[in-house]
Amino acid sequence: MTKKSDALHHTFFCEWLIDFNAPRAYMVAYKKKKHTSAVDVNASQLLTILLKDTKYTGMLQKTTDKVEEETWLTKAYILDGLKEMTEKCMVKKPVLEFDYIDKELKQKQTEIIDDEGNEKTVGVYEFDSRGAKGGYELLGKHLKMFTDKLDINARIKENAVVVIGNGIVDDNKDDD
Repeated sequence: MTKKSDALHHTFFCEWLIDFNAPRAYMVAYKKKKHTSAVDVNASQLLTILLKDTKYTGMLQKTTDKVEEETWLTKAYILDGLKEMTEKCMVKKPVLEFDYIDKELKQKQTEIIDDEGNEKTVGVYEFDSRGAKGGYELLGKHLKMFTDKLDINARIKENAVVVIGNGIVDDNKDDD
């Protein structure tokens, strides 16, 4: 590579680190005025090449570490917050209603029939089902429980494909 292309690659990568928008970074680095499909393809290919270079992966890691350090925004912080919020949403809260005779809030009551057939008066409770569902969805997404795509890594070994990940291992692989 020439010094000019190294400088362009460095500019592209630094621009990409700002907002992780490869086409925008490509347009800045290569002075493109119009966004085209070629820009998207070139930006994607260049980013793929640069992310294989330890120089650029080191820059990415340093930037990520700096953001985490400055903002305290880490995966652990976010996951802990999601877990805490989800647990709070699952707490039973008494349903209150205003008693116009006593002029105060009281827990709403309802009549039920227990296992022996006796009628009982019990308090009514609720919980934040939407908040809990949202928290569980985000935690599940983090664990990749709800993906529509399979995470498949494949390598070719003497005319047999061995699939690693959420896929099937080919029976034709060598057993020796």
